[in-house]
Amino acid sequence: MHPQPVDSSKVHPRTAITDELARLPAQPFAAMQVLRLVEDAKASSADLARVIETDPALSARVMRLANAPYYGLSGKVGSASRAVVLLGFSAVRALAVSASSGLLAEQVDLGPTGFWSHSVVTAVASSVVARHLGTPVSDAFSAGLLHDLGLAIPHLAELDGAHHAEVGALALDAWRFPRTFVRAVASHHEAPDRVSGSLGRIIIAGEALGRRVQESPFEEPDTTSAQALDALALPKSRESQLMAEIEREVDRLARFLGED
Repeated sequence: MHPQPVDSSKVHPRTAITDELARLPAQPFAAMQVLRLVEDAKASSADLARVIETDPALSARVMRLANAPYYGLSGKVGSASRAVVLLGFSAVRALAVSASSGLLAEQVDLGPTGFWSHSVVTAVASSVVARHLGTPVSDAFSAGLLHDLGLAIPHLAELDGAHHAEVGALALDAWRFPRTFVRAVASHHEAPDRVSGSLGRIIIAGEALGRRVQESPFEEPDTTSAQALDALALPKSRESQLMAEIEREVDRLARFLGED
C-alpha cells in the first residue's frame, strides 16, 4: 500500500507546518558539540556531519537545503551525511549555528519529552537492520531519526484527525525530500506487510527493535519485532544478533555525545 500525499487543506496550512519545523532548535547535547566544533580550526565537514546525524532539527535543515532546486538534486538527497558533503563546511556551519543558537531563546520548545532519545534509538536500530539487508545505512539512519518529526510540531494537538506520520510526511514532501523517504515516514505506523517500500519496512523494524532497548514515550502500534523482520525476509534467528549490535551502537553514540 502506497501512502497518499496528505491533503494540507484537511490538516494544516503547509507553510505553517514547515515553518514550525524550521524553528525547532537543536537538542542541547548536539548544540553544545556544534558550537564547540565551529570554534575549532581543525574541525571538518565530517566532524560536523557526525553530530548533525544525531539531531532531528539539524538533519532536517541540512537535508532540506541540499534538496533545494538550487543544487540540482531536489528529491535525491536521502541522508544527512550526504547533505553535509554536498553543502560544504561553511554552509553547514551557518545552518548548525543557527539551529543551536535557538537554545538561547526563552521558552524554547524542544519537542515532546523523550522525542530526541526515541528518534536516535530508532535511527540506530534502523541503520543496523539496513546493514544486514545490504541497503544504504546512512539513508536508514536519517529516516529513522526523522520518522516522528510530526510530533515536534507544537500545535499538532490542534490538528483535527491528523496523524503525526502524515504531518511529518507533508512537511518533508514540501521540503522536497526523496519520495521514498517521505513514503517511509508516512507509513511507519502501518502493518509492515502492507508497506511496499523497503525503507518504510526498515523504519518499522527499527522502531520495534528500538523499543526493546528503550521504551517509547509515545503511543505505538502493536507490531512486534518478529513481524517486522519477517516482512523484510530476515529470519527470527537473526534477532539476537541485531539486538546486540543495536545496544552496542547506542552505547557508542551515547559516549560520543557525552551522555551517561
